Amino acid sequence: MAAILAFAPRRPAPVLSASVRAQIARLGADAPEYPSLHAVLSVLDGLPPTSAFAVEFEIGAAIQSGFFGAAAAYDPAGMRRLLTAKVAGQLESSPELGWILLFHLNGHIRQAVLERLDGPMVSPFRVAALAVRLNDWAAPVRAAAAAALRRCGAATGAPVIAAAALALIERSRVWGRWTATERAELEALVARPDVAAELGGLLGATSSGAPHRVLRIALRQDGLDGALPGLARSAATPAVRALALKTLLESRAVWQAGTRVEWIDKRYGIARAVPIWAERPIRHAESMPDLIAAGIADRAASVRKIAADGLILHAAALGPIEPFVARLRADRNAAVRDRAAYLDRHFPFIPAPDALAGPDPAR
Repeated sequence: MAAILAFAPRRPAPVLSASVRAQIARLGADAPEYPSLHAVLSVLDGLPPTSAFAVEFEIGAAIQSGFFGAAAAYDPAGMRRLLTAKVAGQLESSPELGWILLFHLNGHIRQAVLERLDGPMVSPFRVAALAVRLNDWAAPVRAAAAAALRRCGAATGAPVIAAAALALIERSRVWGRWTATERAELEALVARPDVAAELGGLLGATSSGAPHRVLRIALRQDGLDGALPGLARSAATPAVRALALKTLLESRAVWQAGTRVEWIDKRYGIARAVPIWAERPIRHAESMPDLIAAGIADRAASVRKIAADGLILHAAALGPIEPFVARLRADRNAAVRDRAAYLDRHFPFIPAPDALAGPDPAR
């Protein structure tokens, strides 16, 4: 009896249907069927940008199966022709084919495609598909992708780029092959004023996923600085409101730039990873009392805690803070009340609660 594995890793389900993969295979053949090109592109353009990471090898394998199933199967001369005049000729007759061959498993073909891509990217999926090549394992492909992103990005509308940026910003933080040059191209595209405005609106309206992580990474650049006051007051998720408020109250953006090893006991090889933090200043014209008041009135305790921390930070410079502290003392969250107790201990001039009148709207 054959042995049965107790555990076998489960392959993820294919994103593309069998019929779409078959159409892609025919596009990868020596005599590609171009009528199916627009059908395939319409399917890909309808995918969310996060799918660009999942379908990369699905499309590449389908293209490869089409080529090796053609008349010149396993013919080295046929491969050489494909790497030279064949790709150039196909792209001349049908430039849109490049958005399929962009996923080819051969780096020479990916580079040739990227060097010819031009014009606007019509969907967030295409933006993500091109940006993924910034982390390609072949350096010439990465360089060609950076140049292509610069060309195509200049002609692409802000809503399309911003929708893709939500997926790309967080995913790109784990990319290990790209260099500062490729990173700068993506950051410059996202920092474009019209793109930053669109992205700020998306971060404020998104109620699923982790938009606060995207915001933290995006704040490494100054493109979203102008959107912070609106995000602090009206973003859909408390985490985004809290991060935006904290950034404004501290007048700085902070993010994790890496890790370092901190030894606990070298004799036994015991160590731990300690995060390395980077920051940049944030300049804004918002009133600190107004920011604190809006934060204290927020419906989320996490935002009220940030507002209380801001009050502690700026208490010495704000003047009378009794109305703020009164609200904090009466808050329903224990952590917020602890911050009020800290203010009572360190600023004894604050009067007792019975000296303050007025209902608490946060209750």
